[in-house]
Amino acid sequence: MWARAVGTLVASTGLAVGLLAAGPAEAAPATSSPSTLGSSVDQAARAASEAMLELAAADSRPPIGRPGDYGFLFGDAERPVRWNPCRPITWAFATDSLGEEVRVERAFDAASRAAGITFTQLPDGSAAAVRVTLQSAADASVSGDGGMHFTTVGLVTGKGLPVATSGYLNAVIGAGSSEAMRTSLYLHELGHVLGLDHVSATDEVMQVSIDPANPLTRYSAGDLEGLRRLGRTAGCQNPPPAAESVRVAGRDVKPVYVRSQPGRGLPTFHPTRILSFEWTQPPARPRVMQTLAFQVDRSNPADESKWSPLPFDDGNLAAGDGNMKATARIGGSVPCRDGDQFVLVAYNVYGRTVTPVTLDSCLR
Repeated sequence: MWARAVGTLVASTGLAVGLLAAGPAEAAPATSSPSTLGSSVDQAARAASEAMLELAAADSRPPIGRPGDYGFLFGDAERPVRWNPCRPITWAFATDSLGEEVRVERAFDAASRAAGITFTQLPDGSAAAVRVTLQSAADASVSGDGGMHFTTVGLVTGKGLPVATSGYLNAVIGAGSSEAMRTSLYLHELGHVLGLDHVSATDEVMQVSIDPANPLTRYSAGDLEGLRRLGRTAGCQNPPPAAESVRVAGRDVKPVYVRSQPGRGLPTFHPTRILSFEWTQPPARPRVMQTLAFQVDRSNPADESKWSPLPFDDGNLAAGDGNMKATARIGGSVPCRDGDQFVLVAYNVYGRTVTPVTLDSCLR
């Protein structure tokens, strides 16, 4: 898919303090991490850590907290800034995972289940949408910051809405910190990555600071409701048509000169080519407002300066979803050619999707 953002890049606010536990845990679990991280993590501690995480994942108890205790980093309650939940989000460790792979992966899994968003892990150092950077410290504290970057994508007319495009999770892990503190930190910063803000309630993961004596190791009711409103439940922002559903067929027609009145006025040149487009537009929220088609340069289809707009019969407006059809009538001396390339561009208030399509058949 070829796409160009034409809005303004808006960077997220960095959390200067983030989630901070300034002292050692008062009641660290028996399987607390060894004095050093990374390669020094012994197999027994790792196994115990995995067992604890398995237990947490299988915990079916009702969440604590209240569903109304959540807030959004950007936007408002009706339309917060969020990721497109219908597209996978890639993530990767920026450098060394410091032996925290399992814990971080489980945190992404928890955020995925809560928001209904798919996360895809890439190899360490990859240029992923979300970069996880971990550092070690000699004390017993954890601290971090997380957030999102978003872009406002312009439309043909009107003002677009911001869409999250990248995020970051930075964490400093004290060698003496408990496993529960680390888990709570990762869940918290991932909440910021997805668009959640801090809350004053002390029984939510998105509280301002960790209680070292009782770190929360799973999302609470307010966290879950906020992530739900940022995720799949809020709807796909602007899904492209299914590529296999897009078809275009063409045919040449004999040009005709017509005068508005017999013997008077300038002749009107009727079309020499008719192109018929068909596609299936998935539901988008808000709905698709406009669909345009362009013929592209076969040698460089991504060069938008060489795109030629095609006038649809309905005035270039193909709105809504479901099975769509549109016809373009074109004049000029260029005949219909098998293999001609086009793009179908669908717009809603979040921006646009660009779907390439090749002419299926040319009737003469």
